[in-house]
Amino acid sequence: MESIVKTVYTFGVEKVTHPGAEEIIVAVYRELSRLRENRQEATAIVLPVSHYRVLQSYRARLGDPPPGLPDYIGKYELFGVPLYTDGGNRLVIRVKKGNADANG
Repeated sequence: MESIVKTVYTFGVEKVTHPGAEEIIVAVYRELSRLRENRQEATAIVLPVSHYRVLQSYRARLGDPPPGLPDYIGKYELFGVPLYTDGGNRLVIRVKKGNADANG
């Protein structure tokens, strides 16, 4: 059975040994925006454990948003896309197969 998800992009912050939360967030937002412009749907953000920890530390410093306001960074998602970790050192965004303009 063929998977409905494929990895299409690795990018940016893997070149920085210890990126800050803002660098990770900007890199992800930039790539998600580009994917959405191409009518591609991101299904997962896979990042190194160290990047996940940086994001969660940043999230803890920010605290909870006021009631009724959306939160772009959650414990298990970023910009509404689920977060996953792996043992690698790359930031990867996965998209649904069959989306318009998808590569490979």
